[in-house]
Amino acid sequence: MSGRRGARREGETPSRQPAGRRRYILSDWLAHMGGCSLTIAGMQTSGQTGTRMIRDWKQWEGQTVNGTFLLRQYLGGSAHSAVFLTERRGREPQRAVIKLIPADPATAGVQLSRWEATAKLSHPHLLRLFESGSCQLDRVVLLYVVMEHAEDNLAQILPHRALTPAEVRDLLEPALDALTFIHEKGLVHSRLKPSNVLAAQDQLKLSSDSARTVSCRPRSRTARSS
Repeated sequence: MSGRRGARREGETPSRQPAGRRRYILSDWLAHMGGCSLTIAGMQTSGQTGTRMIRDWKQWEGQTVNGTFLLRQYLGGSAHSAVFLTERRGREPQRAVIKLIPADPATAGVQLSRWEATAKLSHPHLLRLFESGSCQLDRVVLLYVVMEHAEDNLAQILPHRALTPAEVRDLLEPALDALTFIHEKGLVHSRLKPSNVLAAQDQLKLSSDSARTVSCRPRSRTARSS
């Protein structure tokens, strides 16, 4: 998978991925198989946010979050989170996805702070977060985060076949580059799995909505001796 070459944004860490590498692992292979995009349906939110379970997220398809983000199409989710196709407004509307999770008053502030901090990061192999906040749909209080749209994910391939050694090398280099970047920022990914290894705009990217700070606490004497 190769990165799109062009002007690098200020503060962005350059990719070490060699030019000319094919985007075979995800999008090319899925196109060859005739597979449809299920990318975001497999992505999970970070942590347990609240106890309320939403059984029918699709009922909100067509509604608008805070008068800005139209829930164009339900892409998938679980009882604790859902993702919809949406659009960022502007002179040239940009396709994006919006994730919704039930708001827990005890943890909502922490979750929004994580998303806001992650949105400030810029790396060619991290999925971009654009905006986050809270909203209500049919009297249900929710948190939302608007993210870069990704076409495919690794979980769509692995049920059909294993990756070749060359494909693994092509995947690991940008993935490790992104992980090194967030670790240097004092963060951990916390949800590293195939469905969160994505293809977006001809580049391999890791999901970033689950990034969180590392809590380093001294181990007790009992723990050290065990």
